[in-house]
Amino acid sequence: MNGKIINNLRKEPVILVAPLDWGLGHATRCIPIIYTLIRNGARVLLAGEAATEQLYRKEFPTLTFLPLKGYRVQYARKKQHFNLKLLSQLPRLQRLISYEHRWLKKVVAEHNIDAVISDNRPGLYHPHIPCVYITHQLFIETGSSWLTALAQKIHYSFINRFTECWVPDVAGSNSLAGKLSHPKKLPLVPVLYVGCLSRFTQGVQEKSTRLLVLLSGPEPMRSIFEKLI
Repeated sequence: MNGKIINNLRKEPVILVAPLDWGLGHATRCIPIIYTLIRNGARVLLAGEAATEQLYRKEFPTLTFLPLKGYRVQYARKKQHFNLKLLSQLPRLQRLISYEHRWLKKVVAEHNIDAVISDNRPGLYHPHIPCVYITHQLFIETGSSWLTALAQKIHYSFINRFTECWVPDVAGSNSLAGKLSHPKKLPLVPVLYVGCLSRFTQGVQEKSTRLLVLLSGPEPMRSIFEKLI
């Protein structure tokens, strides 16, 4: 990881890390970023609620945790209702984005925060300090061409308010997310492909006969998928 937010800050900066609560993947992929910040002398503040808070308090018991409302998105049970279900939640999501933007202004002043790393929380930008937006989904596939174009336009309008955009994927044809992370058109702000983010390290095992399945994500689809497997 590099870029303006890392290289141009004062010694021992205060950095806020706040992931989206759309499953635990956003929170877990921020863990290696948090450890890197700590190793580089930053004082890291964490924000979120519910499962994110439980995970971070266990992983980083000495770090300050700030309560921040989650988006609490829900999926439809049937595929044909998926887009309609998401669209019906847009007014509430817009209110939450406005709320978290006001919240950020308050905590930046209270905690003298130098920079923000937001994993897919579009309201966490600030006009006076560097703010990074993390997303692997620059191209949002909805299954509808007009809705896909609209979703990307709205998404980019938020991303362009940040200092940089970090994509947790590799550049080029060997990427994990394919066209989702490599759209034809990029946001106007600098886009950095920071590589695949994982808190796991490769170990050596002589033999393994067990399978571990980790599930997270919005309900009811998480529970439906759990029953299928």
